[in-house]
Amino acid sequence: MIPKRDEDSELRNPTAVYAPSVSLYRRIATLFLALTAGVVLLVAYVVFAHADVVILSKQNEVKADFLVDIARSPGEGEVKGDALEVQDSLTQTFPSASSGGVDAQAEGQVKISSSLGRSQTLIATTRLLTSDQKLFRIKKTVVVPASGSIVVDAFADQPGTQGEITSANFSIPGLNADLRKYFTAAVASPFTGGKKDGRIITQQDIDKASEVVSAKLGEDLRGRLEQKAKDGGSSIDGEEIKLETVSKTTDVTVGSSAEQFVLTVTVKATGVFYDKAAFNAIVRAKLSERMMENHALFSVDEGSVTREVDKRDLAAGRVNLQVSAKGTEMLSSKSASLDPQKLTGISVDAAQKYLQSLDGVASASVRTRPFWIGRMPNVADHIHVEVR
Repeated sequence: MIPKRDEDSELRNPTAVYAPSVSLYRRIATLFLALTAGVVLLVAYVVFAHADVVILSKQNEVKADFLVDIARSPGEGEVKGDALEVQDSLTQTFPSASSGGVDAQAEGQVKISSSLGRSQTLIATTRLLTSDQKLFRIKKTVVVPASGSIVVDAFADQPGTQGEITSANFSIPGLNADLRKYFTAAVASPFTGGKKDGRIITQQDIDKASEVVSAKLGEDLRGRLEQKAKDGGSSIDGEEIKLETVSKTTDVTVGSSAEQFVLTVTVKATGVFYDKAAFNAIVRAKLSERMMENHALFSVDEGSVTREVDKRDLAAGRVNLQVSAKGTEMLSSKSASLDPQKLTGISVDAAQKYLQSLDGVASASVRTRPFWIGRMPNVADHIHVEVR
């Protein structure tokens, strides 16, 4: 039986306390735990949340042409170094490498007959003329007997195959008209040898020989310059040597028939010796000046760097190098558009879309820690941006 409530006793005892139910305590505890967990998660998110952003930048070529001043006593913006010069000649004999037909004077024999009643002397090189105006000459002085004949060696006046004949009649224009009618001449044996095999000096022969001599002389001059620089205390970790052919002469002319020829080449060598590290720093600085805004120099193409001696003052130890260089530029990680502050508190998807919309970005990826959070950290220092 349930005891009957004594309302009068309750009224008489106002200090009586009612005991709360267990469910109320449970609800309060659950709410407290939930709030605590939320606070812990929020703190964990703020303290431990990190994001790594990796950006693949588009790479563009950057070029620069500029002057670099090398000086023995350098001023601001100049590179320490020195300029030296040596000159020498080298003579060498080379065989002719080109063979071919060489025009020569065709030779043969002529029979000269006389109906004159006395003998007639014909001196060496007496002319013999064919009906088509080809000129030949006898080799030596001969005496044509009275009313007789003689066979004499002869040769074509001009070299070449046009002098090769097998038959022909000749007149002797050197005799006066009264005597000429008493003499006849004809080919006794064919004229041959208008073209002979032989060695010919060509421009190609001279050019090839010049390359050999110039290279040999240039190597010698290079060594002498380097030794001269060392003896003078110059730094040689960076050097540029210019070789100039002053002259080249041969003892024969192009087209001559000869088995060999003598070539003399004179070369002047100018050496520029400089501080390589300081030079490379200027190259990087000049390329950087030509980059787009918010870009950084990624690399210098060392193979593209050319150096040409422009002006030199050997007495003062000064020289200007005309330099051409190429490099690769990429988006700088210090670009204002990549400031981590722009990425705080937004979703990972929104961060990626923003990054990929930037000019110069090829692709972008975001990795968060813990991996399950879908938003960027609220603290900019917790976002690490790397550009590759």
